[in-house]
Amino acid sequence: MSLNKLVSPAASCQRLPIATLTFHLNTSVYRYKNGELTKCENEHIVMGNTYPLLGIVDDIAELTDGRFVKGIAHQKPTIHYGILEVLGESVNVCNRTGLILRQVNHGQIFKVENIATNSEGTIHFYAINKHEYISSVEQIRFIAGYLLLKRNLTLVYNGKPLILVANKPYPFSEAFGMQVLLTDYEDTWVDVNGLDYKINNTVEK
Repeated sequence: MSLNKLVSPAASCQRLPIATLTFHLNTSVYRYKNGELTKCENEHIVMGNTYPLLGIVDDIAELTDGRFVKGIAHQKPTIHYGILEVLGESVNVCNRTGLILRQVNHGQIFKVENIATNSEGTIHFYAINKHEYISSVEQIRFIAGYLLLKRNLTLVYNGKPLILVANKPYPFSEAFGMQVLLTDYEDTWVDVNGLDYKINNTVEK
C-alpha cells in the first residue's frame, strides 16, 4: 500500500479513474468557469498526496473532483496506471523503437507508468519505467484495479452464467466511462451504474 494519502474521488463523478497521480510539488489547480479553465487562487494540489486521474488531454490532467492540473509534462508527477504481472519465461523488454533491452521471467511484477497503443489500436505497450516497455503480445497480465461488488452479480460469459461473488476482488484491465473490462474474462465488461461497488486501485492493493 502507498504511504501517501489517497484523496477520494467525488461521489458525483460519472467516469471511473484510469490511473493515480502523485505530485512531488505543491501545484496550482484550475476549474472550468464560464467555459474556460480558470486558476483557483485559494486551492492547490498538496505535495505527496495521490489523486485519482480521469485522463490527460493536451498536457492537462483531469482529476475526479472537478479540478485540472496544467503542464503535466513539466510537473513530472508519478503516474500509476496499474501493475503488470509476467506470466511467461524470457519475456522481452524493449525500448521505444522496439529494440530488445533485456528479458524478464515468470512471477515478476512491475508498476506501469504509461500505456501506448499502436496505430491500429491492437497492441498495447506498457511502460515499466521511462525507457522500457513490454508489449501486450507477450505472456503478461495487466491489472488496472480491482472491482468489489457488495452483492452477487450474474453475467453471461461464453454463453454460460458467470457469477461475480460479493466482496471478492475481480481484477480489471481498463476503465471506460462507468464500465470496467475484467482481466480474466475476455471481452467482458461490467457496467457499475446502479450497482453497490467499490474500486480498489493497485496502489492500495
